Amino acid sequence: MNLSETACNIIVVTLALVILLAAVAYYFINRLLQKVKEAHEKLLAQATIDDLTQLYNRRSFFRRFHQEFERAKRYQRPLSCLILDIDNFKEVNDTFGHLAGDQVLQEIAHILKTQCRQSDLAGRYGGEEMIVLLPETEDAGALAIAERIREMIADHETIDGKGQPIRVTVSIGVTYVAGTELANLDSPDRIVQYADDALLAAKKTGRNRTILQRPS
Repeated sequence: MNLSETACNIIVVTLALVILLAAVAYYFINRLLQKVKEAHEKLLAQATIDDLTQLYNRRSFFRRFHQEFERAKRYQRPLSCLILDIDNFKEVNDTFGHLAGDQVLQEIAHILKTQCRQSDLAGRYGGEEMIVLLPETEDAGALAIAERIREMIADHETIDGKGQPIRVTVSIGVTYVAGTELANLDSPDRIVQYADDALLAAKKTGRNRTILQRPS
């Protein structure tokens, strides 16, 4: 083998090694980027999702609510909101324990998510209360959704870790604001207050019921 052939072979081997090292580096860089992306998504989820129910946490829910409120107000589109509260939830915790209570919350949240449309927004309002924003939804549609949720929860049976069956009911307050009426509101907090007042009325009139309250 002459000198030129040897040099040529060295160049070929060197190029092959460079290509191999580049491929290995590309693979590990991609793996690193994927892990960074997964870590970012996990942190984002932790910042927006309630750990127990997997619904939006209160802060992220109301951030999204404000955005939807401004959009509906700008285009004069209707908004409905419902707040549900588990009836006598303290008795569940006292009778079956807090782990069973957590399980009830998780299963109710799951029912809530299955009944929500892709455009709806469901969040944990606090404790045993959950809240749902229903964009582009008028009073009849909001009532139908709320009643379906209430009936499904009443029919549902949770089996705790000891095999004990647990049944609960919920009271639901619903409000609806027409698109033309949104101009009279300076904040979505007023919408939540209407739904909260309706929930209180449902509690006072016997629980396990849905009540609609419109802006006065």
